[in-house]
Amino acid sequence: MKCGIIIQKIEDADWLAFAFVSIIIFLKNLLFHYSCFGYLAFSSLWNFPIDFFAFYLAKLSPAVFIASFVFITKRKWWLVPICILLDLWLIADLIYYRANGFFLDMDTIAMAGNMAGFWSSVVTYINWSVYAIVATTILLCAYLVFVSKKKIVGSKNSNWCGFAIGMSIVLVLGLFNWFCGYKNTKETLPDQNDGWKYNCITAVQNVESGNFQMFNWCVSQWVEAQSPMHFFPALAYSCLYRTYYHSNNDVELSELDTQNVAGFIQQQMPIIPNANLIIVIGESFESWVVGLCDDDGEIVAPNLTKYVYMDNTLYCSKIKCQVRSGSSGDGQMIINTGLLPISTGAACMTYGNNIYPNIAESYLYSYVVNPCSDVWNQKQMTEKYGYRNLLQMNTANWQSGDSLAFTTANEIVDTCLQPFSMQIITVTTHSPFDCGGRANMHFPIEMPDNLRNYLNCMHYADSCMGVFLSRIERDSLLNNTTIVITGDHTIFKKTLLTEYQQFAQKYNYPIPQDESYCPLIIMSPKIDGNIKIDELCYQMDIYPTIINLVGEEGYRWKGFGVNLLDSTARHNRPINESDAYILSDKIIRSNYFRK
Repeated sequence: MKCGIIIQKIEDADWLAFAFVSIIIFLKNLLFHYSCFGYLAFSSLWNFPIDFFAFYLAKLSPAVFIASFVFITKRKWWLVPICILLDLWLIADLIYYRANGFFLDMDTIAMAGNMAGFWSSVVTYINWSVYAIVATTILLCAYLVFVSKKKIVGSKNSNWCGFAIGMSIVLVLGLFNWFCGYKNTKETLPDQNDGWKYNCITAVQNVESGNFQMFNWCVSQWVEAQSPMHFFPALAYSCLYRTYYHSNNDVELSELDTQNVAGFIQQQMPIIPNANLIIVIGESFESWVVGLCDDDGEIVAPNLTKYVYMDNTLYCSKIKCQVRSGSSGDGQMIINTGLLPISTGAACMTYGNNIYPNIAESYLYSYVVNPCSDVWNQKQMTEKYGYRNLLQMNTANWQSGDSLAFTTANEIVDTCLQPFSMQIITVTTHSPFDCGGRANMHFPIEMPDNLRNYLNCMHYADSCMGVFLSRIERDSLLNNTTIVITGDHTIFKKTLLTEYQQFAQKYNYPIPQDESYCPLIIMSPKIDGNIKIDELCYQMDIYPTIINLVGEEGYRWKGFGVNLLDSTARHNRPINESDAYILSDKIIRSNYFRK
């Protein structure tokens, strides 16, 4: 009898519902964290117990906060739409993180229009954790159905005492975790990968006014340290801070900034390019694919591999991807202008009316061949990057875009006058990596499907490019042409690279562990012999290398990078990457080159 009374009291007070809902949402947080970061910090229990509790209590506190409302609501079915909304947010954030290496913010959400025609790429990044997160909501629904049959789904009266206890728990957990974050922030430098000890809002406050280049990094550390639900207050704070700053200040360079920029400016000279220029920007090209063979010994990218070993060629195997939330738009901007992306958003979208320095403006005959010209404000940016013509393919099947792009490029070469510049953008290697069965290489059966599909797409893209470049070789255009082949960005971020390591080690595949790099192949008659650079270089180095090969070394903007053919310059850079990001952000936001 006493046992029955105790159970009835538990039911009346809804403590059972409170505990169950807390566990469900807590599990969602843990599943999200493990899928993104690959650890659950179990070992810290005996090594760093305070950090262990800070880690888990941070995931528990938002769960307790939401669960506390069961005490003051008669019906509990409101939990279902709440959990569905949480699932949508977690899954969207999870997929975006797996695809891009950082989390959603207001700028990236606003750029969702660039996914038009590419929504199928989302499927590539769905993994078991997506289903597990949804399963927790199904489990909650099953619980509600069960308790409704037992007639304990609702409370007879609001239990404000239980609600107050729940909120007190949240307050204690929050204060404890905030204290740990504040204490450890003083001990953790931004470039150390000790993320869940870093406090996002403290970091944003410490960022130099007007420079938010650390924002995405801070959000990543904040989510890693807390939970994806804590992202909302951090996002709201940063948005309010940015709105206040930009509404009360004109974005102008300080005297010190102007002096720093002056180091990369030289007196304008009349420029007459002395060579044709062809730039192939490969969608998601990664350098570890160069030289890779399938099980039959067939080379995945035979043309790229061939060009690496040709005379009059420079090959850099470790070009660090420097794009941010602008993705392909950022990659094109870096290559064409020598500038680096803005800290949040994409310059090609937000600052499409700016004046940009560029490689192509000196050419009377210049073309962009792009099978997907409706994304990343391509039509406007073609002009801003100095190109006079944008060639668009009329195709309903973008999987065949590479073939059409290089066919169009061949037609231009047949008819255009010299010297000319041409930028060709590939698309087949965009996720979800579907080349329509145009390549079917043989790989181990255990190879992850999206990795297998990517390599088949690389084979197809390489074959399309090879047909075009073979035609250039036959017509002897190579005698007066600089050809640049590189990637706009990498595609496999740390989360996926980690997932691939078991397969890579078993079959001895050269898949990197922490960071992928873009390849850079430059063929030019001005390059003596065959030059290979295996040291770390940057996307911002591509621009100054090109202008020195096509007779534009006197162009007014030298770029933040260095000429890769100059070994002394490579080891004595005028600016480090971090400072270049900061200064470039200010240059773009102030529209510096309009002057």
